[in-house]
Amino acid sequence: MAIIRPMNFNSGANAAAYEYWCGLVRDDILPARRDIQPDRMVRFLPNVMLMDVIRDPDLDFRFRLIGTRHRNFWIKDLTGCRIRDTEQQGPGTVIWNAWEKVANSGLPMSTRAPYVGPKKEIYEIEDILMPLAEDGRTVDMIFVCCDYIPKP
Repeated sequence: MAIIRPMNFNSGANAAAYEYWCGLVRDDILPARRDIQPDRMVRFLPNVMLMDVIRDPDLDFRFRLIGTRHRNFWIKDLTGCRIRDTEQQGPGTVIWNAWEKVANSGLPMSTRAPYVGPKKEIYEIEDILMPLAEDGRTVDMIFVCCDYIPKP
């Protein structure tokens, strides 16, 4: 199964992040966190998040790093928090299901969801979820680029 496939984005940051990640994939082997080089991510670095994939005892995700762009769009800083401990993002939600799919399949995916937050001029969040794996196969981190789409 091919890891890299065409995707369409409303966000230039998400498109740039996906292009960057695709450049890290070698022979269908997933890149690892050590392959990520922030100095090559200037265009989209503020939009980046790194999510740890926790598999024991139950699947969960932890915000390892949250880019500066998200500060103005979130009610609080979730760095270090597990998804199961946050409102509106736990098991069964659109975002949880997407992260679970990426963690289990090793394939990237993009999602769009209504924005729920303090900025009234934003109506949608678009993201690209890209798997990372220390061993090249088992996803242990998700490299996320997320952007906020204003109302038309």
